[in-house]
This record gives sequence, C-alpha cells and structure tokens, in this order.
Amino acid sequence: MSRKIVEDLILESTSKTIAHVIEGSLLDGLVGRLDDDADVEDLRVGRFVVIEGTRNRFFSSVHNVKLEAANAGVLRSMPPDNDLVRSSLAGTQTYVTVELKPKLMLERDGDDVHPVKTVPGHFSRVAEATDDDVALVFGSPGGSNLRIGSPLEMEAAVCIDMERFVERSNGVFGKTGTGKSFLVRMLLAGLIRSRTAVNLVFDMHNEYGWSSYDEVTKTTAPSLKQAFDSELLIFSLDPVSSARRKVTPDYEVQIAYKDIDVADLALLRDELRLTDAGLTHAESLEQALGRDWLATFLEMSGDDIEELANGAQRLHAGALQTLQRNLRRLRKLPFLRESGTDDSVERIVKGLLAGKHVVLEFGGQTSLLAYMLVANVLTRRIHDRWRTEKESAAADGRHDHPPQLTITIEEAHRFLSTEASGAGIFGQIAREMRKYHVGLLVVDQRPSGIDEEVRSQLGTRIIASLDDERDQNAALAGLPDSGAMRVLINNLEPKEQVLLSGYAIPMPIVVDVDDYYDFFRDLRRAETLVGVDPWAGRNGGSKPLA
Repeated sequence: MSRKIVEDLILESTSKTIAHVIEGSLLDGLVGRLDDDADVEDLRVGRFVVIEGTRNRFFSSVHNVKLEAANAGVLRSMPPDNDLVRSSLAGTQTYVTVELKPKLMLERDGDDVHPVKTVPGHFSRVAEATDDDVALVFGSPGGSNLRIGSPLEMEAAVCIDMERFVERSNGVFGKTGTGKSFLVRMLLAGLIRSRTAVNLVFDMHNEYGWSSYDEVTKTTAPSLKQAFDSELLIFSLDPVSSARRKVTPDYEVQIAYKDIDVADLALLRDELRLTDAGLTHAESLEQALGRDWLATFLEMSGDDIEELANGAQRLHAGALQTLQRNLRRLRKLPFLRESGTDDSVERIVKGLLAGKHVVLEFGGQTSLLAYMLVANVLTRRIHDRWRTEKESAAADGRHDHPPQLTITIEEAHRFLSTEASGAGIFGQIAREMRKYHVGLLVVDQRPSGIDEEVRSQLGTRIIASLDDERDQNAALAGLPDSGAMRVLINNLEPKEQVLLSGYAIPMPIVVDVDDYYDFFRDLRRAETLVGVDPWAGRNGGSKPLA
C-alpha cells in the first residue's frame, strides 16, 4: 500500500466529515451540503475547515450557513410537531448548505501552501481541520511566531509572524470595551520577546507600562514592565500621577517650547482653535523670531504685538492677539518648559536606537491637546533621526542601520484623518517610512475616521467587534472578499474573538484570543518579573513573587 493511500486513510479516520461540495467557483467560493449526521447548530460561522480534493487540500473558513428545501411545497405546509416526521424530511426534502471561501491550497505531494488557483471537484469532502492542519498553515509558536489564539472550537495555536508583522504598518480595530489594549499588550510583548522591533508606545491611559485595570476581574493586570523590566523604559509626563499610582518611572518628560514647530500646531488646530490665518501668522513669527519664537511670542505684551505687527512682516495685530490668546492654552501643560533642563526627546531617541523599548505614560495629562502635541513632536524627531541614520549607513556601506521601530498610537483617527494625515508626520510614516525601518501600530475604535490612503498601507489588520457599518467597511477596505468577511465581524464575541487578516497572516481566520493571564504566565517562565504577583488579582489576594 502506497504512502499516499496510508496517509489518506489516516486522514479519513482522524478528521470528521462535515459536508460535501455540491457547487461553486473560484471567484464566488464553494457550497457544501451538510452531512445528514452533522448537527447544524454545532457549525459556527468562522470555523476553520479543510476540503479534500483529489490532488489538493484546500483550507477555508465557514462564511455562511443556509437552510434549503428540495421542494418548496414542504415548507408551505408545516409538518406536525413530531421528531420522527421532521427527521424523515431532513436530508430528503430539507437540508443545510455551508458557504466556503478557500484561501490556500496544498498539493498532496507538496510541502508548502499557496494561494488557491483552482477548485475541488463535486462531492469533495469538507472536514474538520486538525491541529496539524492549523500548524501547517499558521506555523508553530516559537522564534518570531507569536501565538495569539486558536481557531473556533479548537485548541491549536494560530500564530502571527512578527518578522512579517513589523515590515509594514498595522491596525487593531474594535469598538470600546472589546479588549483592544489587552490584545495590543500581547502583540507588543511578542515583539519584545522575539526581538523583531523596538517599540515606542504613546500610553494615553497608562495601560502599557506597569499595570492596567481589568474591568472583568476588577483588579490590576500585568503589563510590559513586569515582564521585561531591564529592556523597557517608562517615561512619564506626570510624575505626580505616577507617584499616586506607585509607579516609579525611569525618566520625567520635559519638552521645550523651541521643539514645537508650526507643523505641530497645525495638527492641533481644533484643540487650539486656530484658523488658517492664525497658522499663516505663526509661520511668519517663526521666520521673524527664530527657533524660540513660541516662548518669545507668548511673553509679548500688547504694545510688543502692535510693534511687531507694524514691522517689516506687516502682520495683523488683531490676528496676532487672537493667536496669542489661543496658544496660551499650552501653558497649562506642565511638561512644557521655556528651556527644559533635560532633553527628553533626545533621551528617548537614544534609548530606542540602543534597542530599549519606551512607554510614554501620560498620567493625568490625558487631554487630546497633550496627547497629540507630544506624539507629534516626538514622532517628527524620530522620523528625522531614522531617515538620517538609514541614509548615512547606506552611503557609508555600513550594516549598522537603525533598528526596526514600531510606534503605537491610540485614537489614531486623530492623527490619520484625511485632513491631518496629508501634512502630519504619522501619515508620512504610514506612506513612506517602511524603507526607513519605521512602522505604525494604529489602535482605534473608529477606523472610518482614518484616511483611505493610510488604511490601504496597513499590512495586517486585527479586527474585534465593530457595530457601525462604516467602521466595518473601513476596517476591511482593500482586503479580498471584504463583503464575506463582514459576516465574520458581525458574529464575533466581544472581548473573546477577533478576525485576523493581512500580510503577516497566511489567510483570514477568526480566533478565540488566548487568555491574557495565561499569556503572561508563559512569559513569566522565560523572563524575570519584578514586584508583586501580577496574576494575584485573577485568583484573589496578593503575594510576593517567589
């Protein structure tokens, strides 16, 4: 008996048949008829299955389940409420079909999966996938492969290839309360552990550094500093808040007024109530007063402004006074200094270049004004430094290029809207910085607010539950079979399931996300953790680590 026949016999005996193919096409997908002994209520949309062709095996997800009737007349007269009568009709007069969208195929005598280029024949078997099938398609945990969850109704590992993940910018989308921040922390931990990128995280809600609040257990959950103490630096814009939360940051952030350009203010036009005329006057002030223009302008008296307006620049005094009044809102930000005693921006850049991961905690400074200003100023400096380092290394023939960098931003639509992304530094990174080893990890509950061109540059998308149809369409825009995948999004369990798709995922798949605490327990086996037991809140009580 040949090896192939033996393998086929083993396969037949170990994987349960669900259905058999009855129609379909390469363009529209396949339709399978559910076997009579299969229970339709056990079949979940999004389930990972294998279609056994004669020479190829096809990997797919279930996209729809449909009740059919061979004779419509049967449905017009309701059968008696009798299990025997109804079971006699099932399979003869009534039946169930499943819609399948194969994405990958494997030749029987081959080793590598590749995109689907044909379809299996009539009556090909549709079977439950095995753990080996999942490993064949999505790899095994370890190295650059990060286990993120398992297929529906399976325990096998679905992995994201983190090396491919960091090659492009990526997106995590989901409505509020779907566990996006927990999922992002898992992704960042995977990047740190696999050493595929250094990370800069703009932590608006103080969730990524030391610990975060778990609304389910009503306790604190572990975060990155506890797992990667020596490899991660915490910078704080609000030391008072850090002390109150009993967090000891590595550095306090100070930003000098001279580090703020008009381009930074343009991104904040709504928060600062700036008009086009105001921004034009700011550009003139920058030219006239030099790098310290902002600090100088904020200190000007009414007479000084009149004198400036009547000078060579020929500016409008009333417009200047309005501009000054609006810009004085910046004085409420305690981390802004006329002349910082510490160049925090340069310290952060040097830390990243040295391979350290940086979490920038905002503490109580959670206004959009603070968040967008700091993120823009820092990212613009990083953009310039990475470009310079990369170009210098290439020109000198050196191999010490800057490390791959991932910048994580929440409320991403604020930076990447159609209005902001054209002139803003984040839109430029999403479009151009791949060649300079810089990418974004955008986290948002409103993907429809992100510029369409920027969304098209996102390589991998991790989509949790989204209710708004516009957000669903935006999250899926540019992906093959986006209409079919909307069905998968509509059936996701909040806080439990996500749809994975894109560059670092071999094929779209719905997964049950791994338990967050179990994920960090695995990290604990390999890394040195500090402080109190970060998992104590899961089981109640608190105790020192052994």
